[in-house]
Parts: sequence; C-alpha cells; structure tokens
Amino acid sequence: MTDSDKERPRLVESGQGLRFLNIEYKNRFLYSKYDPFRSIRGVIESLSLLEGTLVVICSPGLFYGIDELKRKLPENTFLIAVEADDELAQISENCEIRKDNSEIPLFRWSQLELLDEYVRKLCRSGKCRRAVRIDFCAGSAFSPDKYSVIMAGLTDIIGGFWKNRITLVRMGRMFSRNVFRNIGLRRRSPVLDDVSACVKKDILVVGAGESLDSFMFWDEVKAGSFFVIAVDAALIPLKERGIECDAVVSLESQSVIDSFYVGVKKSEKTVLFADLCSRNEVCMKFKKRVFFLSEYSPGPFIDSIKEKNVAGVTVPPLGSVGLAAVYIALRLRKDEGVNVFTVGLDFSFSVGATHSKNAPAHIQRLFCTDRKRSVENYDAVFSGAGYFTSDKNNNPVCTTKILSMYAAQFKNEFSGAANLYDAGKSGLDLGLQRADDDFIRTRLNYLRSDCSDESCIPDEVFRTDFPLAVEFLNDELEDLETAASLLSEGEESVFRDSSLALEKQIRNLLEKKDYLYLHFPDGFEFNSGIQFLKRLKAEILFFIKQCKISIQNSV
Repeated sequence: MTDSDKERPRLVESGQGLRFLNIEYKNRFLYSKYDPFRSIRGVIESLSLLEGTLVVICSPGLFYGIDELKRKLPENTFLIAVEADDELAQISENCEIRKDNSEIPLFRWSQLELLDEYVRKLCRSGKCRRAVRIDFCAGSAFSPDKYSVIMAGLTDIIGGFWKNRITLVRMGRMFSRNVFRNIGLRRRSPVLDDVSACVKKDILVVGAGESLDSFMFWDEVKAGSFFVIAVDAALIPLKERGIECDAVVSLESQSVIDSFYVGVKKSEKTVLFADLCSRNEVCMKFKKRVFFLSEYSPGPFIDSIKEKNVAGVTVPPLGSVGLAAVYIALRLRKDEGVNVFTVGLDFSFSVGATHSKNAPAHIQRLFCTDRKRSVENYDAVFSGAGYFTSDKNNNPVCTTKILSMYAAQFKNEFSGAANLYDAGKSGLDLGLQRADDDFIRTRLNYLRSDCSDESCIPDEVFRTDFPLAVEFLNDELEDLETAASLLSEGEESVFRDSSLALEKQIRNLLEKKDYLYLHFPDGFEFNSGIQFLKRLKAEILFFIKQCKISIQNSV
C-alpha cells in the first residue's frame, strides 16, 4: 500500500469482525477499534430532544446508531446529514445502512446552497424551531471550522425565519394593505428600472445621524452641486437648512412615519422612492413617485406581483432605510464614474443625542421637555439596549445591536462599490473610503460639463400609464368577491362551479392569496378548516375594500 493510499479513507475490519466495519482515514480510526457503536450509543442515550428540532448529523460515517436515534425522535422532528469531506461523503453515500435510510438528506460542503434551500423550505412549514448537532463519528474532527459555519448558518436561518414570522403576525396585514393601495398609484408612477442610470452629477445620500450637523458644504448643496437623496428622517433637517432634496426614500409602513413628513408639500422637484409596502398616505403626499419591491414575505402573492411586472425590480430586503437609499443611489448614477457620498449614516450616537438637530426624534424631545424631562435622551444609552463602542475615528460612541447589525450589513453590501465615499465625521466604520473636507472641496471645484438639469431624473418618466396595475387589482377584486360569495352562500352562490367540489373551488381561489392569512399565527399555509375559513372571510371583506379604494385612486 502506497503512502497516498493510506491518506485516503478505507474500510477496515473492526474488533467485532466483518459484521461491523471501521473507517481508517489519515492514520486514524473514526470509530472505536473494538466497539464502533460505543461512542454514538452514549451520545444518543443522553440526548433530550423537543418537537420542532432539526437534528443535524455531522460526519455520518457509516450511519451507525441511526436506528437508535430515529426511535428516540419525538414527532415533528427532522433529520439531515452533513459531510464536509468529499471522500468521507462518498463512503457515507454508499454504505449499507445508508441504503435503508435514503430518506435522510445528505449534503456535502459543496452543496450548501441546496442545504440553505432545504432548511428555508422546512421553516416555512412552521414546524422547525431549532437545530441540534450530533457527531456520528470522528470524521467531524477533520473539518471543525466548516461544521461550526454550517451550524451557525442553520441557526441564523431558523432564528431569522421566526423573527420575520413575529413581524408578519404583527404587521403583515398592514404590509399587504399598503401594497394594494400603492398598486393603484403605480398606474401613474414608474418603477426603479425606469429611472436607473440617469443621474450624471455626484450624489449625496443624507441620513439623520449626528454627522449631518458637522457637514460643512450645505451652501454648495443648496446651489445644486449634488443630487441629494434623503432618508425620511432627514427630510425636515434638510428643509430647515433651506434644502429641497431631489429624492427621499421611504420604507416604513406604520403611521408613526407621518410625523417625518410634516410640512411637506407636493413639490415639482422631490421624488419619493417608496417600497410598495410603505405607508400609502405618505406616497399620496408626493406628485412624483418611483416604486420598488422588497420581498417582505416570499410567496404566491409576491410572485404574482413580479410575474405581472407591477413593481419592476426586486430590491434586497436591506431592513434599514439608509442602506436602501445607498442601494438606490448606486442604481441611479449614470456609471461608476459618478461619485456617491454618504453623510448622517452613523448607526451610532453620543450620550444624550440620538439624531441630528431638527430630526423628528429631536423635535419630539423638544416638545416633551419640561422640568422633569431634559431634552437630552439618556434613556437610549442607559436603558439597557445601548452600549459603548469605538467609531471609525476610535472615539467612544453609543450604539445598539440593531444599529451595529445595520453597519455590518452596510459593510458587507457596499464596501466594494466603486467611488462610494463616507463623508461623515462620526459614526461606525462602514468599510468605505473616507472623504474629508479637502477631498469634497476638490470635487466641488471641479466643474463637470454634464452637471446640468439634464443630469437629474427626466420628467418624461413620470408621465407613465401602466394599466396592468389596475388590471391586477380588478383580477384580485373579482377573485375575492367570488370567494366571499362562495363562503357565504355555498352551493347557492352564483359563482358555484358544479364541476368541482365546493371545498376544492374555494381552495383553488384562495390558496395562492397568502396575503389573506400570512399574518395569522397559524398562517403558514392555507387551511380548509371551518375556523380558518371564518377568519378568511373577514380578511376577504377587508381586502375587497382596499382593492376598491386603490382602483378609485388610480384614476
């Protein structure tokens, strides 16, 4: 036997003879030489599993112990196997015990995308709540980092699903309501695809962080040196500086956002970039609107919107309006030679001050200030959510887990973008090139020949007519009215199709309309039970009203 053969995994006789084999790999036995079952038997005996557990078998080897493990599993528990070493995976796939347990998915390191897809689909059933790791043999010791990455990824997927699920239960109905209302406005509004690559002058993305107050070039901004994109919270601070921004980005669905637009008039200049699920009442405040879609809940309803091109491009679910504003800026610029500067995207704050002056949060504190409550917001730091860290200048600042997560996501999404600069003097590190005052001054002194009115979004795109939006609403309205009649009148309904069973006809109509039930605590999938259908009937009446209002607003 050559040295290379010794390095490859091979089956050898165990101490119990040929009945139970062992694996020798890299001069190491992966099971006990005398009792291959001893180690895994002890692990399984000490195992305590709850329903809804995804059991991840790391390095399954010859699948010794799988029958004992399956007997110990409670209901609604799921098994998968993962092998990070291709040569060991080949042995696992072809071993005798594996043939009798072929229903257990086995993923290699090169198949992580398939593993991701499988676990996400499992989560959507609502039955998977946690992941537990079991090492079936010593093969896991050859790739400890890979197995740690796999388990961390699975935990993030499952945890992320349930966080999103809680959000949907609380706000899913509102998201869908806003989508229906905004589709009506879509008839007279373009989508992000229609305005991409049209801005030729440098872009300034403005957040509402404290670095907004230390930016020195507001006179030049007022003079039109930049195409200004503001997040919603920065709209009033810019207005107080006499600046009418070129664009504002809105993601928020709740009514709390209304205060961010106090005093906003329907100008001929400012363009609202709005998610389809953002608050409809805000969208109504603007003459010029550009819609996009983020998939707040992947499913049949979102798929139907995409199939009929109602929303155009799908924007990644970035979470933060600041990240969405930068994403839109990069889509708007004519080419990578156009510079994009960010200011006010700090994702941190100092003790007592959470935002720039005149931001809605600051104005609210001014309103509430009295002898017992100061204008400084110390609760943000000392109430438990905040903690201290270092900013990009190594100065101490405060942040929260959510803000620091957004900063990390910003770095992951945009750190490689060409000519994207951080012009803020404070805040967390965003992984961007820094633009100091001298650099910005040099850019301002350089007169670009294409910095004219034509370098902005042309008015022609706002003269659009997209009748498919109203057609989409009419189709939904017809289906909903049909379903309402079937649920109320049953066999006596004028919409009754005698070629189908009543339950089948109702299921065909409503199963793909997940916006009706995704916000139910048990709304993982359509259910034809009587109690579920009773709740659906109330939702159908609500969305019939939304369709009619939206069709009326589309005129």
